[in-house]
Amino acid sequence: MAGRPTHAACPFELNPPRLVVRYGDSVSVNCSTSSTDHEGMGWEATYGGTGLEEANFVIWTVENLTDWTIQPKCYIAPKDGIQCLENFPVILYIPPQDILELKDTEVDVGSRTGLKCSSNGNPRPEYSWTYHRAPNVKLKNDGVSLLTIEQATGENIGYYTCYASNTLGNVSKRARVSVRGAEPVCPMKLSTESVVVEYGSPVSVSCSNTTSVEEIYWTTGPQVVNDTTWSVVELLDWDIRPDCKATFQGIGRCSKPLHITVYKTPDSVSISVLSHSGPMVEGTEYQLQCDIQNIAPQQNLVVKWYKGNEPVDNVTYSNISKTPVDVSAPLMISPSRDDDGAQYRCRAELDLGPEGPQPHPTVTSEPLNITVHYAPKFLPGNDTVVVSAGSDVSLDCSAEGNPPPELKWTNNTAEGNDNETTVGRLRTLSISRVTANATYNCTVTNRLGSITKQMHVLVEVPPQRHLTMFPTVPTTPGATTTLPAAAKPKVVTSPLELNPPRVVVRYGDSVSVNCSTSSTDHEGMGWEATYGGTGLEQDVNIVTWTVDNLTDWTIEPKCYITLNDSNQPIEVLPVILYKTPDSVSISVLSHSGPMVEGTEYQLQCDIQNIAPQQNLVVKWYKGNEPVDNVTYSNIIKTAVDVSAPLMISPSRDDDGAQYRCRAELDLGPEGPQPHPSVTSEPLSITVHYKPRINASRLPLRIPVFRGYPEELVCEAEGYPQPRIQWLYDPAKHVSEAGGNLTVSEAGLYNCTATNDVETSFIVVEVVLKEDYLPLIAGFVAFMVVVISVIFVFIYSIYYKNTKMGRYSLKNAKLSSTPNGNVAQDGGQDIPLPMTKLSQPNIYF
Repeated sequence: MAGRPTHAACPFELNPPRLVVRYGDSVSVNCSTSSTDHEGMGWEATYGGTGLEEANFVIWTVENLTDWTIQPKCYIAPKDGIQCLENFPVILYIPPQDILELKDTEVDVGSRTGLKCSSNGNPRPEYSWTYHRAPNVKLKNDGVSLLTIEQATGENIGYYTCYASNTLGNVSKRARVSVRGAEPVCPMKLSTESVVVEYGSPVSVSCSNTTSVEEIYWTTGPQVVNDTTWSVVELLDWDIRPDCKATFQGIGRCSKPLHITVYKTPDSVSISVLSHSGPMVEGTEYQLQCDIQNIAPQQNLVVKWYKGNEPVDNVTYSNISKTPVDVSAPLMISPSRDDDGAQYRCRAELDLGPEGPQPHPTVTSEPLNITVHYAPKFLPGNDTVVVSAGSDVSLDCSAEGNPPPELKWTNNTAEGNDNETTVGRLRTLSISRVTANATYNCTVTNRLGSITKQMHVLVEVPPQRHLTMFPTVPTTPGATTTLPAAAKPKVVTSPLELNPPRVVVRYGDSVSVNCSTSSTDHEGMGWEATYGGTGLEQDVNIVTWTVDNLTDWTIEPKCYITLNDSNQPIEVLPVILYKTPDSVSISVLSHSGPMVEGTEYQLQCDIQNIAPQQNLVVKWYKGNEPVDNVTYSNIIKTAVDVSAPLMISPSRDDDGAQYRCRAELDLGPEGPQPHPSVTSEPLSITVHYKPRINASRLPLRIPVFRGYPEELVCEAEGYPQPRIQWLYDPAKHVSEAGGNLTVSEAGLYNCTATNDVETSFIVVEVVLKEDYLPLIAGFVAFMVVVISVIFVFIYSIYYKNTKMGRYSLKNAKLSSTPNGNVAQDGGQDIPLPMTKLSQPNIYF
């Protein structure tokens, strides 16, 4: 080839005159001349050169152009010997290639992290990013693009997309940043986070975004409202759940729920007394019940009890019920005589928090007036009166009781004129011309009890003090009774003995008790009773009280003996008349259907027609395990209906449990053994409980190897059976079947389990990892091959040194004994002594 040209133009033409070609593509350029005065022409290039050809055109061709610095030249050799050549301008270009180094990252809250984005291309690519803008994010571009996050927060959680572009094209890649210890943000704001609305009233809430948004809308269940304001003219849905949803750059789709409390004041509030009517008895326990009809929500209800204007109790509820329910709030009272005429009220109040109406919506019941009956009680007074002999005196036996009691005076005198005067509940006994000391017994009785006190009259003469017995004279209010004013007292000791000393009798059964005496100094003896009395029997030492069918609840048989000195000792027989209940049953107050875990319910054991109440023990059982005993201190001899409450808060383990109550009469050692009892039929309860996701099969963080999809198993236990739903970025490539999700990309995946009770969820973070097992296996295989080659090489050297060499057969002698090396001939060994020479592979 001749030297380089010295002129600017050569007598040929390039077609095309210049070339812009994509990296790796083929290229073809024609160099032609119209001159015939030349020896030949050709192309000079690192690839595709042609050499000198005797032609008027030559073509430079390359099938795969990858030389960034190539400078092809077309030359021509004129016959005058001066070679002319010209550079052909080639521009090799490439659009941006796949982005390298950008990958998902996870950082602790408050720490620093970065994302790197690089791509090959010609012209050099320019970089841009899309992400949720935050003040702690910085960008730096210098051949590659570096995004730095300082002191990461929840605002930095999301997707970061890097774009690399030049004039020929662009590529992009997305990576996710997760911040441990921080919750992702949703840059939206509701005009109010929660709202309290009365059922049937209007409501309106607006939703605004704090950064640029791609789309924003409201959803209520399947309904979509493409507006930033959600409004309802008349809210009639008790469980409405509006969500404001939006899609943001870098964050994706997020939502903010609007918490709505729909309330309703009750239709009515009233008070009743359970299992009782008429006046109450002092010291007896009663259950008042406040019945509240059609109120919502129950968890915001506070039932306030008042006696007069004084608060006595508050009842709150933990069970969550959004729809209207009927609620019953109990109040146990044990009234005293001071409560006679008291008024009880209950107030249903909805405490709906600071967002709710102020003051709280309330409805109050009409007052319940109670009448309390109580046994007689003496009012304070002077029990001893000192008078002069022959004077008149008035004794005051003032007592209170309800119903108003009857009064009876007795004394041991036979002189004077004694008058009883009744003024309201004040009883006065007037005695004229008192001549000796005397003791008067004042007995006050109503149906709830009888009390007696002694009143002493002392004259100013030496008194004679004796324990005396005197006949009884009944009186009626308003009547006048004349009693003897003085007598000679005698000391009396009761000679009577009862066998048995007390009896326990079933209602309607027979009873028989002997009354005997060892005294012979008497005129006769007998029994006094409403049933079975005997009258005075003479010349006997034993009398028997017998009743074939005892049905008098308040009977008090008395055995008496009349002594020869006119004294009459008395022994009262204690009688306990009992009756087992007609029925025992269990019910759930103010509730029907399945129960909800964690909610408080009141079971009630209704016992019909039992006596006496003070001996009743109500025993509660769950399965065969005792859970509570209820006893009663109030004394009621007659048969009554009794209700025993039991508060329960069932758990999921109680689903299918059976409750029973047993009414048992503990009548003491004289009563029947074992104790008479009646047991209710079992009450089986069904418990609904919220879903519980099996965290052992769905950990919060799951590594996934690239190229190996992982199945996320979401199992939940709940009753009713929960529905499983997966929530995830719709851009993710996933496969969902049978409640399980198969994933191959990093990100957050939300498993939600829902039933009629509640919704539970677990957010699973999938982290992408590289699988180094194939690399390790390849490395091991490579090392095995290398070791094998080394072994073969060493063995071959060893073999040559021991089996091959240069030997001499001069002066060789045959020997019958092999010695040294042996040459074989046709399978028969012939020993040939040889001398090994220094140079190998040469034999003589």
